[in-house]
Amino acid sequence: MASDCSNRLPPVLAALATVLLLGGCAGHAGPGGASSASSQAGPDATSAWTLVKALTAAGLVVPNPHDVTAQRCAEIRCVGAVDADTVSILVFVRSRDAQLYEASLSSGYQIGDVVLDFAPTVDAAQRTAYERVVARTVG
Repeated sequence: MASDCSNRLPPVLAALATVLLLGGCAGHAGPGGASSASSQAGPDATSAWTLVKALTAAGLVVPNPHDVTAQRCAEIRCVGAVDADTVSILVFVRSRDAQLYEASLSSGYQIGDVVLDFAPTVDAAQRTAYERVVARTVG
């Protein structure tokens, strides 16, 4: 009987080690507590942070970004939100929800499930630059 248990122990340990390793690689906290895991499972705060990184990489300013998912999304039914001094980025599950929210804004832009809400200080040329980067990233 003892030999039966010892024969099963190595596969069980290997399986446990695999689960622990994969679980540890699933994602690490990023800015604002957002996971750095891929957003392949669906749109979320990670998607908003991905757009912040894309805008910054393109040379556009996104000063003071901070995750506001908990504060904003319950009311407007988004799944991820990052506010910055120049733009707020909101991610929705459905593009229809994004479209409806964008329609309520005076200075917004919507593409797919993403809405940008621009600060009044962002001029038309800057706005176009932000929109192009987001369209390229989302599209």
